[in-house]
Amino acid sequence: MPNEDEALEKKRKALLNASKIFEAVNRSIHEVHDREGSLIERLSFLRDGMEKVSMADESLEKIARQFSSTIFELQDIAGELRDFSSTIDLDPTSLEMTDQRLDLVSRLKRKYGGSLDALFDAYAAMLKKLSHTTEIETQIKTFEKDVLIFSKKIDRKAKKLSALRKTAGEKLSKLSKNELEALEMGKAKFEVAFSSQVTNDMEDIATADREKIGPDGMDKIRFLLSPNPGEALKPLVKIASGGELSRIVLALKAVLSKSKSLETLIFDEVDAGIGGATSEKVGIKLKQLSQKHQVICITHLAQIAKYAANQFRISKDVINGRTFTTIVPLADETARIEEIARMIGGSSITDTTLTHARELLDQTLS
Repeated sequence: MPNEDEALEKKRKALLNASKIFEAVNRSIHEVHDREGSLIERLSFLRDGMEKVSMADESLEKIARQFSSTIFELQDIAGELRDFSSTIDLDPTSLEMTDQRLDLVSRLKRKYGGSLDALFDAYAAMLKKLSHTTEIETQIKTFEKDVLIFSKKIDRKAKKLSALRKTAGEKLSKLSKNELEALEMGKAKFEVAFSSQVTNDMEDIATADREKIGPDGMDKIRFLLSPNPGEALKPLVKIASGGELSRIVLALKAVLSKSKSLETLIFDEVDAGIGGATSEKVGIKLKQLSQKHQVICITHLAQIAKYAANQFRISKDVINGRTFTTIVPLADETARIEEIARMIGGSSITDTTLTHARELLDQTLS
């Protein structure tokens, strides 16, 4: 409180002299009122005598009244002294507690500016800072509420996205079956499998069932394949051969190409692990795709290259220690026949391979 240091000093001084004060106050009460022959008793005697003689001389009535007034004042003084006496603290612990409080106030004054005014200014600043802290707690509660609302919204959207994906996965599995049949994999079974990860980490974003939600949603998706009847479905990346994988990729792109989002289809190593009739089917499928999309295909098989609308020869050469890639368009039929013949027979081109190459090109035109 304001001026507490001064009040404590006064209180300490009073407590140090409590015994003397108590003795002086009670001695005064005793002399004024309590003892035999007290001031009030003697003044009352004098007043009574003055009242008796005032009957003979009325001028003495005033003196008698003054005696009565003085007696009343002394009675009031004695009452006030009794009240004050009852408030005098004679407990030794009170002085100890006052000293402790005064020491605390002194230390706080030294720490926060040297005066009570500076101390109260620091206290006001602390209260202001505390109020800001309280506001932060309120903001945190508001943010927590917002996070809860946002989490529920994410939960709904993640589940909706998962349902749409599962529907699309079933459709992809059915449509890819038709494409795989056209690529000599009619007995294979392809499926899209969905799973989710349960998390107990409260910092993770998750559904109400604690299914973890990542940047791409709550689903973990795997492509499963059963190459032959009677075999269990297993992860595509673990069991598919090179030829199977290339055809499955082609089948999936064929399905997805029906979406407007795919305008250009690029195939590299689509001929890996295949040959003969299968490569012919792959070439036909690529040709069909090229009717609606731009198809870019890198191949080593003549059975596939023959279906191209435009063919390029790609070669690598080392010149002065550096490797250069050269792309040459095969603009005329002769150049194209020679390139397909090279693809059939290697570096040695014979009349037989040239004839075979011409027949392959003629087949695509018939």
